[in-house]
Amino acid sequence: MFSFHTGSACWPRCGGALVTIFQVSFALMFASSLLVLSGSFLAETLPMIPMDQRLWTIAASIVLLPTVFLKHLSSVSWISLISNVALVAFIGVVLKVCVAKSATWTLSSIPAWDTEGVFFSISMATFGYTCHFILPSVEDSMASQYKFNKILGFSLMSNALLKTAFAVCSFLTFKNATQEAVINNIAPGTIRYLICGLMATEVMCSYAIPLFVVAKMFDKLLLTKSTNTKVSQIILCVLIRVSLVAMTLAGALLIPDFSVTVAIPGSLCGTFITFIFPCWFHLKLKGVELSWRSILLHILILSFAILCGSLGIFFALKDLVKLYR
Repeated sequence: MFSFHTGSACWPRCGGALVTIFQVSFALMFASSLLVLSGSFLAETLPMIPMDQRLWTIAASIVLLPTVFLKHLSSVSWISLISNVALVAFIGVVLKVCVAKSATWTLSSIPAWDTEGVFFSISMATFGYTCHFILPSVEDSMASQYKFNKILGFSLMSNALLKTAFAVCSFLTFKNATQEAVINNIAPGTIRYLICGLMATEVMCSYAIPLFVVAKMFDKLLLTKSTNTKVSQIILCVLIRVSLVAMTLAGALLIPDFSVTVAIPGSLCGTFITFIFPCWFHLKLKGVELSWRSILLHILILSFAILCGSLGIFFALKDLVKLYR
């Protein structure tokens, strides 16, 4: 795990600022993707209300605005708990639907290779596992910090296994007709409305996490250096949070397609945060202590990340162009 200080140690002039820019950018784009999903799922859940996805996205941002003013991570964690419960329930319902059709599963339906699909999927997967920006806050808030590594390892492993099982079962069930959002493969009815409602709850309750971290960064940067009165500090605090919500809403309205909203930051920011920065910083700080095998492994990871990130950005921008045609 790395931070502003790690970046500064490697590149004294701009390393810390570069790390912060990538982390803040990723967090804001992550929040934008959650608003995109919120608008989409709310429109699916409440079709009787004459509002399109964009209006639902705006409504979701207004509803979620108060959550950005939470002061403590413990408060955010309770909202996150609701998100996790809704996510587990969603996965359980979808897996039940898939298992009910398991008689139609055939391994031959899984394609051997799809260049565009592979690199686009790697970008989305990278996005899904880029949690580095929140980890320092989580570790600092833990009562038993010595358990952090074990909990993190268990969380990532269980997350990977659950996502893999979900993806494989979904594709085996719907085959080449599998949509980017699997709920689009579910026939209209009670189950689909239930799934949409669960996902709307999950993504909306996840919104506070990235903005909590970004807001705290701006608080430390602006409020600690301020010599103004307490009232002006409160006003500045409100302006910071309203501005952050406005920026994420603007991103969600400009790119209303979830897969593109995820693939672009996943290919760019996610690749740097997850692969390039950790490997590069480790080589920079501990290179003389590493074996040649370890150095070679770092170089291979860097090369793989640059290749996948570049192709991921290319295919994501290609889809973005299609979106506006």
